[in-house]
Amino acid sequence: SEAERDARYALRARELRGCLTDLGPTFIKAGQALSIRPDVLPPPAVYELQKLCDAVPSYPTAAALALIEAELGAPASSLFELDASSEPIAAASLGQVYRCRLREGGAEVALKVQRPDMIRAVSLDL
Repeated sequence: SEAERDARYALRARELRGCLTDLGPTFIKAGQALSIRPDVLPPPAVYELQKLCDAVPSYPTAAALALIEAELGAPASSLFELDASSEPIAAASLGQVYRCRLREGGAEVALKVQRPDMIRAVSLDL
C-alpha cells in the first residue's frame, strides 16, 4: 500500500542520514547538498537530509579543548572562559561553536573549532 511504501521510504531516509553522519564531514556535506534536490530524491529523503543542515551531533568538548591548545599553543582555559563543562551552541559538519569570553579584555566571542582529524578525513574521502 501507499502508506507502507511511505513508511519504508521514511525508514530508509533515516538510515541514509545515519550512515552519512557516521561516515563523517565529507559525506555530511554531500547529504546537505542533496537535501535541496527534491528533483533527485523523494520527499522523505529530502526531509531527513535537511536535518544534516542544522542538527549534526556535536563531539566532546574535551576534544575541542585539545584542538584549541594544539592550534594556539596554550590551554584554552588560559585564553578563554571555557572548560570541559562548556557546551557548544552549534555543531556542524566541519566543526562546532562555543560562546565564551576572552580572558584578556572580557569580550564575548564565538569560538569555532574544527572537528578532530577533519582535514585528514576529508582529504582521504576526496
